[in-house]
Amino acid sequence: MTSEELNTTLYQRMFAEQEQFKAWLLTQPPEEILNHTYEYSVREDILITLENNDLYDEQAEALLRSESPLADVYKEFSKQETDYMDVVLDSLETCADAEIAREQKRREELRNTPVYPYPYEYAAENGEVEKYWQSRKISIACRDAIEKAIGDHYADNCLNTAAAVRQVVDVFGYDRTLYVLAVTVQHKERDGRISHNNKEWAKSVPVFEDRIDGSADNNRFLVVDKVNPGLVDLFVRGARRAQAQEKEMQAEKAKTIPAVAADKPTILEKLKRPLQKNSPNNSAHFPEPEL
Repeated sequence: MTSEELNTTLYQRMFAEQEQFKAWLLTQPPEEILNHTYEYSVREDILITLENNDLYDEQAEALLRSESPLADVYKEFSKQETDYMDVVLDSLETCADAEIAREQKRREELRNTPVYPYPYEYAAENGEVEKYWQSRKISIACRDAIEKAIGDHYADNCLNTAAAVRQVVDVFGYDRTLYVLAVTVQHKERDGRISHNNKEWAKSVPVFEDRIDGSADNNRFLVVDKVNPGLVDLFVRGARRAQAQEKEMQAEKAKTIPAVAADKPTILEKLKRPLQKNSPNNSAHFPEPEL
């Protein structure tokens, strides 16, 4: 037989062996089938490998002398130390890293999409309807996130305000979070569970009435309304405090950056200067002292 015929014959023998193994496997109870799942898959891979690669004549003839060449190859494979688990781990890490990257990109898009504060009528007149709906969709998601964060961090009659605020702000940023809270507080103007201080703050945030074709104010869909207003009040206070603290930290950080004196040359400027002879007899140049 030619080399091609030898490999074809070997493949046919091993394929028939796999079909026989499959027929036996299908007669077994589910637990036994699961026990042989790995073996079946590897044997399939062996067949695919042989289908796409030719063995030397001597190798093909040697396997053809076996009564069960596929089982023999699988047995040999099982004894080998492979990096299979390393490949599995690498796949796990790659998949997880890709998901992290997608989540980071999603968060960046949410944080970098500015709040669109104007009503639909204004957006329609100025060709900004897409911006209106995009911002509105994110604001509704922010509303849901606030309600979830309050639920996640409320236990034993106590709200972990700092953790709840951070959970939302990390995704949506302060601008959108505080805008949704301002809308909420304005719509709860008569609710005694909202503090006077928070109500006064909310009045300072521009929120335009948003009616489409005479409908009710569409800002109502941004109102945090599925948790106790008292907890909302605590969340508002915590969010305002957190933003103020962050602004204060940024201001302090800016103060610590040393200012470069206008009349003090930089190192680059010194290097660009032409060398001037500064020896007593003007015959050589000596490094200038540090300024």
